[in-house]
Amino acid sequence: MKIKYKKKEVIFFIFMIICTKDAIAQNNFLSLYSNSFSNINDETIKLLLENKKPEGFYHSIIHINNRKKMVKLLYYKDVENKLTPSLSVKDLISLGIDTDFYTINKENPDPIILSDYSIDFKYQFSNQKLNLNIPQKALIKKTDYVINEQDWDDGITALFTQYSYWIKYHQKKSPEQKLNLHSGINIGAWRVRSQSGFNWRKDSHQSKLSSIYAYRQINSFSSLFYGGKFSPTTRILSNDKIVGFQLISNNLIANNTLYANRPVIEGIADTHANVIIKQDDKIIYETTVPPGPFLLNSLPSIGSEKLTLEIKETDGRVKVSTHYFTSLPNQLNKGNYQYNIISGTLTNYPNNKKPLFLLGEFSYGLSQKITSYSAIKKRDNRHNYLLGLSLDLGILGGLATDINYEKNNNDKIKYQFRYQKNMPITQTYFTSRVSFYHYLDSFLLENRIKKEHSFSLSKNINKIGYISLHYNDKLYDNSSKTYEIGTSFSSSINKINYNLKYDFKKEKIFSDHYFSFNFQIPIGSNAHHHWMNNQTNYQVNNKRYSNNTNIGGTLLNNNLGYSVSYQHTHHPKRKFDQFSVHARYQNNYQSYLFSGNKSENNYNYNLSVNGALLLHSEGITLTPRLSKTFALVNTQGITGIKTSFSPNLETDIFGNLILNNITPYRINNIKLNATTLPQSAETEYYNKNIIPTLGAIPKITFPIKIGYRILFKSITPLPFASKVTVLDKENNIISQGLVTENNIIFLSAIPDNGLIRVKWGEDKQCQFNYNLSSDEKKKNLIKKEINCL
Repeated sequence: MKIKYKKKEVIFFIFMIICTKDAIAQNNFLSLYSNSFSNINDETIKLLLENKKPEGFYHSIIHINNRKKMVKLLYYKDVENKLTPSLSVKDLISLGIDTDFYTINKENPDPIILSDYSIDFKYQFSNQKLNLNIPQKALIKKTDYVINEQDWDDGITALFTQYSYWIKYHQKKSPEQKLNLHSGINIGAWRVRSQSGFNWRKDSHQSKLSSIYAYRQINSFSSLFYGGKFSPTTRILSNDKIVGFQLISNNLIANNTLYANRPVIEGIADTHANVIIKQDDKIIYETTVPPGPFLLNSLPSIGSEKLTLEIKETDGRVKVSTHYFTSLPNQLNKGNYQYNIISGTLTNYPNNKKPLFLLGEFSYGLSQKITSYSAIKKRDNRHNYLLGLSLDLGILGGLATDINYEKNNNDKIKYQFRYQKNMPITQTYFTSRVSFYHYLDSFLLENRIKKEHSFSLSKNINKIGYISLHYNDKLYDNSSKTYEIGTSFSSSINKINYNLKYDFKKEKIFSDHYFSFNFQIPIGSNAHHHWMNNQTNYQVNNKRYSNNTNIGGTLLNNNLGYSVSYQHTHHPKRKFDQFSVHARYQNNYQSYLFSGNKSENNYNYNLSVNGALLLHSEGITLTPRLSKTFALVNTQGITGIKTSFSPNLETDIFGNLILNNITPYRINNIKLNATTLPQSAETEYYNKNIIPTLGAIPKITFPIKIGYRILFKSITPLPFASKVTVLDKENNIISQGLVTENNIIFLSAIPDNGLIRVKWGEDKQCQFNYNLSSDEKKKNLIKKEINCL
């Protein structure tokens, strides 16, 4: 009785405190709870009273860049009044995080506190989600292997178009409008693609069909066939836009170990960005990267020495840079070969002529160390003949040498030597190229190149940064010489990324020094949602100085991006300032972009709407963009479901969703986000694998059912493992199950009423009807006692 009386006193005392909260100090609360909970220390009670979470172990659903990876119990330590998780080195590696990027000792047995290494994170206590924002460069690259041909998926028959409407208002000009369309249709293994554009001004309009062609995979030759008006892909010699056909061996279905030489490109993204690599205005690689530095080292090996990098930020800005490299021809394994056959007529030629264009390329692995390659090209009255060898020198690197005879107005012979050495362990890459030109005539022309030389060196220095050096020069017939030398260094201090660049260019009539400094600083507690970026450029001889300060960020789960920038340019003859704003919003169906610029007495602003639509057997599905290979997810009419592949997009009102950046000829695992399913929904599969061919539109169907979860307990005995069938009024099978121990039947996603039949043996059965009341329908799990007769 004394204990009960004491409890009543405590409850009354607490009630009095709540009613007169200003009359009693917090230390009285602490004293009260300390006496009530003697096993909890005063510091923990004080934190709870202040609505703060104490140090300790918390259940954590770990995500990397909003993609679920694992579930684990982690210890959270209070670091500067913020609970910070700690993980072991083994945990970081299993999550795919490169410990060398953060200079973490792999032999360290102690837990790693994330804030000690500036690893950005956010923990939500409401749903126990721990999200780590990891730059793409800090993620371990996993090697994907080609899947057998019988598992390839040519996808569904569908029609699609990707559109971009753009209108520009200018202070001193009439408005200009543009509409670009990238369209296509898939029928079986065939893909038809076209690119067209329309341009309107006040007094004129123009339309242009840039390309229209068809292609398909030819499995018997492991090749791709193209036909129509297009720009064919080449590996050794340069190409032209033609109307004709191409038959090229498919590099994508070769194992990654087939090639020894690939370009390496590094960059920094301000936001969650779409990164595109182009060769001759043709997209050859596309991916998405999180904010921070990234390294692209799995690019296709191609014949060009110039690539264009486009970083499309969330706020609508597009950062473009050009990258030069020296790449050796593909090093093939013994007995492997590559070929490329192109025939057609040239489209862009003066005087409406359509001369014949022919090109043939062939490479063959003579041994594991030696690959031969050759090419022949005919373009009007010009001819090219090339023959070369590529040598794998083992620890010394790779060497390629070739001779190229060009027959035209000035016949010449070109001798070329290329050397490449990659050291992945030390992350050092070195390339060099030397070309000699011998002309068969006796004339000396000012602009004819006699010798050309270039080299590049790049290295990732642990704990310091990434440094690169490049040099190229040209020696002409008249002994004049031009050259360019440059270096760059990029690194980060905590979460501040910076880059330093220097270039010196000497042309025939002028030379100049170019200095550039760029840094990016995150703003606010969430490091990658808001930022400031500053770019400074200076030309010494030209005395030109410019500084661009940019402040921006993302909101609404990265669907809304914004930036405001101010640029000041100083030149001896002119000084001017420019103010600009960018804003981009993306929903489940489209993206909208606004940009405006104001400089001196001039201003302009642009509006654009971008998106795509897919017409298929289930109807029409809208999406903000389409990649070269994409997939269609169908959840059978259930809306609002997200996937791990694209966490910001969800199924539409018809249960459809388009996923971009699907990798052809590789396993792509598509997982449903189970937390986005309706409470009464059930599905047999939460993840599926697809292996599409190039340009295919694979369809992934998840059979999701909406209904109730009911646990039936039979009064009459039922044999264990008896077959259970749920039938509707028309005797259609809705669901099936089995009888478990103790005469229990558990069924999920079934309607609120129906007939259930239980069968066992050859001809024995019983059945019962069920009907849910309005109160039962409100429960997550319904329990019913039945009598099966």
